[in-house]
Amino acid sequence: MRTSAVLITLALSLPLCAQNPVTAITPSTKKPAVIKKPLGLTAHHTVHKAPVVARKSAPKPAPKVVATVAPAPYSQNPIQTLKGNAHALLVFAPDTATAALKQQITFLDHHSLELSQHNTVLVPIVTQHNGPDNVFTGENLNPGTYRDQLSARRKFGIKYNDFAVILLDEDGDEEFRSTKPMTIAEIQAHLLPGQ
Repeated sequence: MRTSAVLITLALSLPLCAQNPVTAITPSTKKPAVIKKPLGLTAHHTVHKAPVVARKSAPKPAPKVVATVAPAPYSQNPIQTLKGNAHALLVFAPDTATAALKQQITFLDHHSLELSQHNTVLVPIVTQHNGPDNVFTGENLNPGTYRDQLSARRKFGIKYNDFAVILLDEDGDEEFRSTKPMTIAEIQAHLLPGQ
């Protein structure tokens, strides 16, 4: 009797697939197939599958759209208010983080007196501000709207990503230009004495 109890206990502890394989008919072959449960699972075990979660991919950045804005007429540009009254020192830069612009600010810092002695007004034409709007200390002219800045860039042939320094005489004509930052001494050398 003891042997039969051991056999019954062993039979119950065997995995279900070993005791009673499940048959199914596959539609393509019409032959019985044996589907086995994973080993180690008994009748009271349940298989829990993790729910399938759709991964959200990182959103793709939207394509950069550059608005096409027509430049304002240069004849209405704020720079024209200086015509007949003062020299204009135009400083073009794509944004306030431009290294050349930072160097130009350093070169002109604390030299507003020298510029005013030569009747010269600074006009910073910085398309994108990544910091304070007031780029230069001292006397300077607001370059106007984005459309005004575009008209100045078009007038003097300065591309969006270019840095340039241009000095205009009192008649609004170009005296010199540089694609590198200029010291106050270099700027003064281009100004006529007494103006």
